Amino acid sequence: MKTLKEKHKELCKLIGEDEAVRKLHGFYDRAIRKAILDRELKQNADFGKMVIRIIEHLNMVTGFHFRPTNPETRKLIRARLKEKYTFEDFRKVHIEKARQWFGTDMEKYLRPSTLYRASHFEGYIQEYDRYKAKIQGKKKEYSEIEKKLEEENRKRLEEIRRTLAEKKRMKV
Repeated sequence: MKTLKEKHKELCKLIGEDEAVRKLHGFYDRAIRKAILDRELKQNADFGKMVIRIIEHLNMVTGFHFRPTNPETRKLIRARLKEKYTFEDFRKVHIEKARQWFGTDMEKYLRPSTLYRASHFEGYIQEYDRYKAKIQGKKKEYSEIEKKLEEENRKRLEEIRRTLAEKKRMKV
């Protein structure tokens, strides 16, 4: 098999160096355009899958039926993803706002145009994180209380067993 250099020399002999260079530039330009197009198609396919995943989660949490094909929704999601937010961030927003707004006048705002707006999104994530930390703190408190109660119950049970054992010995 000939090397690229050998092929170039052969082409130059056949059609001249200027024409060979022009053809090579054309070939590389087409190859670069194809590579860029392939990359964009892959990114768009990945983006499309992410939009579907995000909107399906929103629909599951809210019970609504938003479409992942809505251009405005896709634009908002693309903007948040470009800001390096993740699916997990979208999930946090869905859960937190549904928890806060279901059954209130705000329920009508459980929609992509409100939830994914740049001026709101970061704040909604922070609300979720604060709520989660608060719940974790309470779980820790409850866990400590449960441990104390278990210890007290264990001591009482031992005391009852001792008392029963003493009464049994006294009868004998």
